[in-house]
Amino acid sequence: MRRGGPVAVGAKGLVVGMMELRAEITGVVVDVFGERGVDVAEGDLVLIVEAMKMEIPVVAPRAGRILDIRVGKGDTVQEDDLLATIAPA
Repeated sequence: MRRGGPVAVGAKGLVVGMMELRAEITGVVVDVFGERGVDVAEGDLVLIVEAMKMEIPVVAPRAGRILDIRVGKGDTVQEDDLLATIAPA
């Protein structure tokens, strides 16, 4: 992951093609690897959620830049909670 330049913004100030990373299952965040403003490649690990003694990797679906990470290590998340947002590369 690396820091990058500006992202594409639409007419209403919304990031064009923004991706949301959501929890697949209720669990606890055990590690966070990304941070705001960092560029990620497709498949880069952003964070890990533990549920039922299994670690579930949350990865970037496409290349982009992390706009926000809404959770921290130790946070409990519910299914479909917003974990992070990524702007397209």
